[in-house]
Amino acid sequence: MKKLLQHTTLVLLAGLLWAGCRKELPVLTQPDAVVPASMTDVFDAYWQGMNYNYVFWDVDTTNWDRVYTQYRPLFASLSMTDTADLRKAHTYFGEMVRGLSDGHYYIEFSNPFMNGLGDVYPQRTRDLARITPLPFSHFDTYIRLNYLKNAQTKRINYTQNTRTGTLQMVTGIINPGIAYFRFSAFWLSWVAAQTPSEFYTVWNAFIANALDVSKSPKGLILDLRSNGGGATSDLDFVTNQFVGQSLIFAQTHIKSGPGRLDHSPWMDAIVTPAAGAKAYDRPIVVLTDRYTASMAEITAMAFRSLPGIKVTIVGDTTQGANGPLSPSVDLFNGGQFTFADFGFVYTSSAAYRYKGTSYEGRGFPPDVYIPFVYAPGFGTDRQLDEAIRLLK
Repeated sequence: MKKLLQHTTLVLLAGLLWAGCRKELPVLTQPDAVVPASMTDVFDAYWQGMNYNYVFWDVDTTNWDRVYTQYRPLFASLSMTDTADLRKAHTYFGEMVRGLSDGHYYIEFSNPFMNGLGDVYPQRTRDLARITPLPFSHFDTYIRLNYLKNAQTKRINYTQNTRTGTLQMVTGIINPGIAYFRFSAFWLSWVAAQTPSEFYTVWNAFIANALDVSKSPKGLILDLRSNGGGATSDLDFVTNQFVGQSLIFAQTHIKSGPGRLDHSPWMDAIVTPAAGAKAYDRPIVVLTDRYTASMAEITAMAFRSLPGIKVTIVGDTTQGANGPLSPSVDLFNGGQFTFADFGFVYTSSAAYRYKGTSYEGRGFPPDVYIPFVYAPGFGTDRQLDEAIRLLK
């Protein structure tokens, strides 16, 4: 069995070969090749790019043809140089994508004036505007001081291509014998390669806490709250210590041609066990919230699929941004694209489904629903308290 990252490559190859067998595909004008002379050209390039590249037309309820009919005349009335018209265009883009399912989706404008108005990010505008993610201090200060013994915590700065960030890791034991692990993003393997001594101080403590039954006879709490995801390869990095054999936990497919519903067949998403790993034999609680996104959601699904043990998701519904991301040049007619030297569309390159259902745009629901909105000065963590209660 191949790892999920390798599996994604197999899906890609299958999709390309399948698409390559199609005859007389139409000659398409790629949206990044358009040199716009008008706002109509901008609209056409964007609309066609979405028509070709967007992977969720099979589940999305947005009527893209109606968008064309309604908004093309509006863009035709706008000037490319009038700032009032560009402000209207920014509003129109927000209206057109308001209901899209893709939780990763946003438009970043290269036009200087439009860029100054900000990105168009429908999911955050629609669902997350009034919710605050949990701060690092909640985990490495509040939880460490009030819940954990033998705690190990780190905040590790890292560089990933052109971006920088901070990975937080927290582990310890909660009485009466529950292992706890929190990490803030799925850049674990990346950070492990950059700063191994800092990383493995906490990681090795987590593995020892989780796998040593004398330390955690009651089970494990995996805290994925306010974890925005990251690298696909980290799914195996986190999960493969807990499976004794290859685990099929979901299915994925990609675009295979220019038609809205041209998709590859659904292919299995697989976790491959680490060398010498044994199936975990105690209950697990996974904590999620509205800022649990992308690889964090997929990992929650993978843990929920572990056979032979009770795995309970506690907290709030996840963000609903399941699809992995890849430049359009890597996946035929699917994923992110630029349009008319005017903007960049950041969109998923593949779709996931768990037990036959897509949770894109609506989130993966918990088994035990306990909403939690962070407020400084609070006195308890109701989601963590429920996880402890379930494992006692």
